[in-house]
Amino acid sequence: MEKNVEQLIASDLEQIISEYKDLEIINRGLIVPKTIRQECDILFLGMNPSFDDKDKRWNNGINWVSSEWENAKGNYFSKFLKIQDECNVSCAHLDILFFRETNQNLIKSFMKDERKLDFLVKQMAISKRLMELSKPRIVLVANALVKEFLGFNKNDEKTQGVWMDYDFIKPLDDTIGTSRIITKDSNLYNVPVFFTSMLSGQRALDLGSFERLKWHIKFVLKQL
Repeated sequence: MEKNVEQLIASDLEQIISEYKDLEIINRGLIVPKTIRQECDILFLGMNPSFDDKDKRWNNGINWVSSEWENAKGNYFSKFLKIQDECNVSCAHLDILFFRETNQNLIKSFMKDERKLDFLVKQMAISKRLMELSKPRIVLVANALVKEFLGFNKNDEKTQGVWMDYDFIKPLDDTIGTSRIITKDSNLYNVPVFFTSMLSGQRALDLGSFERLKWHIKFVLKQL
């Protein structure tokens, strides 16, 4: 089931564009899902849309896009589609940041500047609302920085690494062999989470590890 979220988050996104209009990166436009798929089997979490200055499809405001990422072009989604097809599951994809950038080092540099850091955090707050609405059966994260942003590395005192402030079983739930979200006031409470290496690109999972991941996903779904 798809839920339209445009009215829910539009004003917050417009506020971000207004507040950070001096940042060059905001002029590339934000790419934001118009709808979020609810109660799917797997929610894939990515970092942010990639940037290609030759791609003229996007304006410098909010670009609302269909959540039917199955039609997306490029190799980035190919492994997600294989998981969807070979595991016979329903899936959705969400980037936790909405601005267009390919080099993750730039995002890391933003983390060292208080104002740019706030720019990131405000987008994550919106993404968290969408995740809570989605209520998937499984979350799959194939990016180490997204794992950090979710709050996996925060300390017990919550003075460092809080970000989106999810709590996790660490390192693994012994029953299912992967982590779970254990934030009790969350719609994602007890949802299994797979933290994997990148699924595409030069540092992607090798074929054997990818086959084991698909087997593990099917195993966990049977336990839910």
